[in-house]
Amino acid sequence: MTSGFIFIMIKRRTYMDIHIQNLDFAYKKEIIFHQLNASLHFNKDCIVLMGHNGAGKTTLFNLICGILTPQSGKISISKPNDIAYLPYDSNLYFNLTVIANIKFWYQIYNNQSLNLNDAFFNELIDCLKLRQLLNKKCIHLSSGEEKKLLFLSLF
Repeated sequence: MTSGFIFIMIKRRTYMDIHIQNLDFAYKKEIIFHQLNASLHFNKDCIVLMGHNGAGKTTLFNLICGILTPQSGKISISKPNDIAYLPYDSNLYFNLTVIANIKFWYQIYNNQSLNLNDAFFNELIDCLKLRQLLNKKCIHLSSGEEKKLLFLSLF
């Protein structure tokens, strides 16, 4: 049986707690979680959730993010606005440049304009090796470059 993982990045060294109480979730008649109870304390920059395929990693993350709704139970998150989610499908505007997409998604997620001189932003740009692509239209990006841009857009 192969195993998979979900990579969870905690934004800007944010520490948070997630409490799951008596969570029930099923897809039609397939029970995924029954009376699940857990307390998670995130005090690192990133977390890797690992388990075999079909174990419920993506379902749990979608429940935590509010993409799915449990049939019963409660999920409490101390800082819900600090959870970032990178979907499998791209949400880039391919007719725009890389920097235009970055500015657009920053404005959407943060409700303010991006400061291009921000040290954290520039560190991410350099770490992801995107600086040379900033004026390139997204339609011309490789799939790896696209994923890097999508990852960056979470911050």
